[in-house]
This record gives sequence, C-alpha cells and structure tokens, in this order.
Amino acid sequence: MRRVGTLLLIAATVALTGCTALEPTPTPTPTVTVAPSGDGVLRIGTLLDLRGGSRAQSPAQIAGIEIAVRDLNRAGGYGGVPVELFHRDGSDAAAATKSFAALVEKGVDVVIGPSSTAVADVVSPLAAEAGVALISPTATFTDPSALDFSTAQTPAALAAGIVDAVPKATLDNAALITFEGDAADLQGELDDAGLTPTVATTFAPGQTDFTQLVAGLAEADVASIVISAPNAAKAETTSLLNALLAAGHEGSSLVLLGTAMRSWGSSVPAGSLEGAAGVAAGAVTLPAFGNQLRQSDPGLTTSRFGAEAYDAVVLAAIAATLADDDGGPSIAHHLRAASSGGIPCASFAECLDVLSNVSAGAKDDVDYVGQSGSADLDEGGNSAARSFTLYRFTAKNAPEVVAAD
Repeated sequence: MRRVGTLLLIAATVALTGCTALEPTPTPTPTVTVAPSGDGVLRIGTLLDLRGGSRAQSPAQIAGIEIAVRDLNRAGGYGGVPVELFHRDGSDAAAATKSFAALVEKGVDVVIGPSSTAVADVVSPLAAEAGVALISPTATFTDPSALDFSTAQTPAALAAGIVDAVPKATLDNAALITFEGDAADLQGELDDAGLTPTVATTFAPGQTDFTQLVAGLAEADVASIVISAPNAAKAETTSLLNALLAAGHEGSSLVLLGTAMRSWGSSVPAGSLEGAAGVAAGAVTLPAFGNQLRQSDPGLTTSRFGAEAYDAVVLAAIAATLADDDGGPSIAHHLRAASSGGIPCASFAECLDVLSNVSAGAKDDVDYVGQSGSADLDEGGNSAARSFTLYRFTAKNAPEVVAAD
C-alpha cells in the first residue's frame, strides 16, 4: 500500500506540473577556472627577430622588456621572487621552433613575441601544447589559441590614421597598393572607416616591372596612393616608388604605411618624397620612456615597439598576480582583466598598490594603462586601442612626426 500511495503522489505531482506554467529556472553562466600550473617563479622568454627583415625593430623591444623586468624586480618581483628573463632568436620559423623548445626547457611561463604573423602562426600550436602564453608586441595571430595575445595595433588603428592622412578632397579617389600578403585586413577596415579605395591592388616578391600597375592608376585617375609593405620588401617598394614618381605622381599624393617607410626614401631621387604622408600604428614613444630605452641600449636607432614590449611584460606580471599563479594558462586567463575595466594604474608597483587596497574594493579590480597608452585587450586577444602616429616627409626624404592620436 505504501508503494501505491507513493506512485499516486508522483502521478498527482506530474499532473499538477503539467497544468501549471512554471517559469524556467535561469541557468547560471559557468565560471571558467584554470588549474594552477606555476612553480612560484615567473619566467619570461623572448622570441624576436634578431636576423631577419624586421630585426631593426627588435633592439627597442628587447630594451623595453629588460626595463620592465628591472621595474618588476624593483617592486619585489612576482610574489617576492625575482622575475627571470631569457632571450632567444625568432627570426624565422625554423629558428623560432628551435628557440621555443629551448625556452620550454628553461620553464618559461610567457613568451614576448614572435615578431611576425608568419612565425607566430608556427609557434602558436607549440605554445598551446606546452601551456605557454604568447604576447606579441608587433604581430597578430591568424588563428589564435586561448593563450595567444598581441599588444600590437590592429589594422583598424592604421585605417583610422590613413583616413586622417589622406587629403579630404581626395578621399573618394584613392588607390591602395599592398605587398602580396601584407595588410590583408586593411581594405575592410578602410571601408568601415569611410575610405573605399577606387583601386586596390598588390605587388609580388621580386617584382621590378610596374608598367601595368602604373597604367591602371592613370586610367583610374587616382589622386592619392596608399602604399603598405614590410621592411623585407624594400627593393620592390623602392622600384614601385620610382615608377610612380617617373609617371608624374608627386610626393604629396603618397601615403606610406608602417615603420618600413623610413628606409624607402634612400633609393629614390632627393626631395621626391617631400610632402608625402606617413602613418604608423601605435602612439609616439613618450620622451621619458624614450630616454630610458636609449639608456638601456645607447645604440638604438628607433624606439618603435619598445613601449608595446614593455607593456606586454607588465601585463603578464599583473595577470599572474591576479591569478595567484605564474602558469601560462593562468596568465592568459587573467590578461584581459589586467588590461581593462578597473581602477587605472600606470606601473606594476602602482597596480600592486591598487590590488592591495581591499578597503576600496579593488582586490581584483585593476586597469593597467601603459607606456603605449591604453593596454586594453579585446575578446580576440588583440589590442583594442586605436592609436596611430602621423608623419610628413621632408625635403631629405625623411619622415618627421607631425601628430599622434
């Protein structure tokens, strides 16, 4: 009888439930947790271009990284233990693969680099397997893992700078010329920024004949020409510039992109680039920090990306502090929280003060604002900043800073 009564009670409950419209119980969003994997010592490796086409940018990054590690250790290190630093070569895929294995043997938790997207895409799966976070100051990742981040400016920042650099009267009649495989996302970002090129074309490695390209520009009667190419394409780019200048395009009609622009003026006629605009992603290095970079490395020829490299190290240390774990996955999991959404702080020591200020409700609430400006990281792991620097070429074919956003 007890069993029958129980069955009847269940049946009555089911029937009542079927007649009553109950509100669904909200399912709480699961909290993602990362198992600690650190050993109490924050170890940072670098994987930068020491021999390749972008090697000129690496000394400033190395200086910025070394300054950051010194600042961290002056502030007590991570958890009272000095931060360790190991430099290795990441000039190309083969060198980076070998160097990354050496860094893993050293027990690194985070690697600053690689310098190019091509090398980053090779190292990314290796880092994911090893549980090492990657933060590149100069490159983005084609298919980033949860451990891949970049403090480099995105094509959106470059696009904003181009729109500012192109004369307003010629916005509707501009050409975009990119080196094959370079700035793949730039045209879409230009569309979003309000500048849709009349002509969009590319040039290839080893190309020396630009007759057809120049003829196409003449047929379209373009008024402004935007050119994007890496350091490695200096020969091809200077051939292109000479062809454009020979065809009657003046320097004032040109907008040259990226840090590679500095080397293009040496192989074209004197004064021919005067009036050309230049745009580089990232803000101008602050004078005080520029002095620190030069004190660290008196031989520096450029300070570009030194600030982004410095910020990458500080962000990693703040993330490890938030996680209370120096393991790569923990650092990666807390990098966004370290970069935005909290109380602003401008150094590792200052951020530690904020994090210890429990009475102000700041125990886990910090927003690092770095040497490169806003260090915010978006959901894709890239810099959310939109900073750029504008240049104007002088009669010596040299770019001089005119403005920064």
